[in-house]
Amino acid sequence: MFLVSASLLGQNNEKTCEILLKINILLQAQHYQPQAIDDSLSVYVFDTFVDGLDPNRNIFTKKEYQDLCQHRLMIDNYIFDKDCYFIKDFVAIQR
Repeated sequence: MFLVSASLLGQNNEKTCEILLKINILLQAQHYQPQAIDDSLSVYVFDTFVDGLDPNRNIFTKKEYQDLCQHRLMIDNYIFDKDCYFIKDFVAIQR
């Protein structure tokens, strides 16, 4: 997961969004048990993504984590809106 996270963050925002949207389309069409795109998926994706970036909880400060949590229940909305602007917040912290 970390390698996927790091490679996505290394892309420009438009390229990252394009990749994420293609992954979603593929998963919805080809996965043997596609998941509903809702708040529970948002929480899972956010938690998995953050765990991949900071598994030992020693990279993000409490404030940084709290700032990122604004996206925790919104990822499903971002998918529907084709909006990947939230990734800039992760990139800003990683620099």
